[in-house]
Amino acid sequence: MPRYLYAAEAVIDAPVEAVWAVLTDLARYDAWNPFTPVAKSTLRPGEPIDMRVHMDAYRVTISQRETVRAVEPNAKIVWGAEMMLGLVRAERTQTLEALGPTRTRYRTEDVIEGALSPLVHALMGGSVQRGFEGVARGLREACERARRAP
Repeated sequence: MPRYLYAAEAVIDAPVEAVWAVLTDLARYDAWNPFTPVAKSTLRPGEPIDMRVHMDAYRVTISQRETVRAVEPNAKIVWGAEMMLGLVRAERTQTLEALGPTRTRYRTEDVIEGALSPLVHALMGGSVQRGFEGVARGLREACERARRAP
């Protein structure tokens, strides 16, 4: 079965708890997240997450609903969906790893698989990869800015 992985990461000069606070403050995504400027959810496993996702290659923002699959405070959030009658499955995992008391590694990855995943990859793969790179960069900048603020 075809399978594609998109990923990006950043080392952030902020404690893992501070990064988690920014990552889970969905109401403020528009302040730092260029790929997903809108996200609404309780972040409880089994609950939906409704998002607006910017696909830069087409200059469009699409609505997307996925399901929260796992939440481990200060460590991991997972959500995903089955689309196109189950012919495409996607699972996004965002992890935090404390690199000490004031540094955190953030990693975001999305696995897209299924019979139609080559089509999704061809049409949206570049936008997803660039989007993830923007998320990692934006999260790092937002957390480090907050840490420097008085």
